[in-house]
Amino acid sequence: MAQCRQLFLKAAAHHPEIRLADSLRAKVFTPTQKLWRKLGLPVPNLPSSQWTPAERTAKESWNRQHIKLLHEWAGNLNLQYDWVISEAAGQLSNWGSFPESKDAFTGIVGYQAPSFYIEPWHVDHEREIPYRKRMKEKFTAALEAHIREVKRLRSDLLPDRGSRDAHYLWAAERVCLGRKWNDIASQYPVQVSWQAVRNAVQPILKKIGVLPTQPKQGKKDAF
Repeated sequence: MAQCRQLFLKAAAHHPEIRLADSLRAKVFTPTQKLWRKLGLPVPNLPSSQWTPAERTAKESWNRQHIKLLHEWAGNLNLQYDWVISEAAGQLSNWGSFPESKDAFTGIVGYQAPSFYIEPWHVDHEREIPYRKRMKEKFTAALEAHIREVKRLRSDLLPDRGSRDAHYLWAAERVCLGRKWNDIASQYPVQVSWQAVRNAVQPILKKIGVLPTQPKQGKKDAF
């Protein structure tokens, strides 16, 4: 599910009409950065214990405005979902540390490997060759178990038949722009039916937890 969501956000970020990251920067990051300076708040990495009471009060005001703008941004794109808000908040935090960074919604899912324990070698009781063999067999078994588990987890990811990028773009248009199936199909350079578009998009929406109902018409604000 996590990787499907990242693929969706990446597609929305790259879509020339949605421009998810650009709108997040324009609608939330830039105005909240200006508000931070206007309120005279200290540098973000200053420990809160060193803030004055007035600065703490100002920070509460900033937090309310930040949350308000973030939810307005998500709502404007028909993306009022906790996981979208969480991903966007993480992106804003990254920009806060690296404001010139151009990367956005480009995370890659990794699968944490289990810890592998190399047993002590009791040289007086076990020769080197059997010890090496035993440790290699133990490592191979752990590696195979990890690979099986990753494959099991990835089996939940929708298959890529050479058109996955297009399918996620269609999903972004359906949700963020509120387009009808036929409108999406008619814009695709290769002839495709509206039924094919629907059949490709609906499983994606189910995976990422977006309600499979007719989306609201997106607001096409300039930014």
